[in-house]
Amino acid sequence: QSPNLNPIENLWKYIKNIISKRKHKVKSAKEIRAVLKEVWPDINGNFLLKLCDSVPKR
Repeated sequence: QSPNLNPIENLWKYIKNIISKRKHKVKSAKEIRAVLKEVWPDINGNFLLKLCDSVPKR
C-alpha cells in the first residue's frame, strides 16, 4: 500500500523516531509496550488529525 493510504506507517515512523532518541535501547516486546504507554500521551492530537485527513476521501 502507498504511504498516503496507510497513515499508520507515518505514525509508526513518528513513534520510532521518539524511541530512537532514548538512551536505553528497547530490546523486547515488553519494553516496547512500556515505551508506547509512556510516549502515547505526548503524541500531539493535531498530528493524528492530520494523518486521518491525509487519507483521500473515498
